[in-house]
Amino acid sequence: MQRLKVQSVSAELDLGDACRDLLADLQKRINRIAAGKGKEEDVHKFRTSCRRIEAVLTQVLQAPNSSDLHTMYEDTRRARKKAGEVRDIDVARQLVATVVLPLGCSSNTGCLFLDAHLLKRRGKMMRRLGRAIRGDRIAHLPRLLRRTFRGICLSRADVQRVLADCIAETREFAARVQTPEALHRTRLSLKRLRDLAIVIEPALGKKARTIAARAGKLCDKFGRSQDLVTLIGLIDEAADEKDAPRELVELRARLQEKHEESHAASLRGIVGVKALKRLVSNLE
Repeated sequence: MQRLKVQSVSAELDLGDACRDLLADLQKRINRIAAGKGKEEDVHKFRTSCRRIEAVLTQVLQAPNSSDLHTMYEDTRRARKKAGEVRDIDVARQLVATVVLPLGCSSNTGCLFLDAHLLKRRGKMMRRLGRAIRGDRIAHLPRLLRRTFRGICLSRADVQRVLADCIAETREFAARVQTPEALHRTRLSLKRLRDLAIVIEPALGKKARTIAARAGKLCDKFGRSQDLVTLIGLIDEAADEKDAPRELVELRARLQEKHEESHAASLRGIVGVKALKRLVSNLE
């Protein structure tokens, strides 16, 4: 697909208008994190905004194939990944309370040790994120994106084509979904579809909201499996510390069982991708 050209003012979606609130929220999160006042919600919203901008740059404007947009795409991607490292730890800490403790296989000492390890790692990742955001390129990203998106208008046909391309990619990953990595890639492509549907909602209205909601539910269903993979990796790191309690070994084994159950449940839910394909096809 070629990069979309600026069209007439009669087009159904002005990209600058569609992304105005998104970029305003991104600037707010940048300011808070750069000032050292960022909370969990700020990191989560910052990462979400970056992911949606990435979706627009890659799927709509084909940034990886465009020299003038490639720098903004790479800056957004790197910032999103650094925020993702913090967010993964926040989710892991939530899982310690909602999944680990109910397993009943770890003492309070083991859970406290794991949480202390996660907090220490979070502080390190948060400092990395803060340094990246305080850099000129990230700090000025919303302004540059506003200028880039201004005047780009998309027709309904453009919007439908972008969504069709995205669901085709999702189905390609879903066809090879037996491995955790393929499931993870399927989930990422579903997130991209959801993010695009949210951005282009002004052009499609209720239909876009339905697509975003269905894709979001599938993301949540597949997400637990990936969250457990991340938590198991973090437990492995904690277990390498010299004073790590023995409970972490048993805990890891039990979580591995939970992950296998969750992965099996995710595979059963992959049929939902076919329903999404029908929804996108009915837009035409």
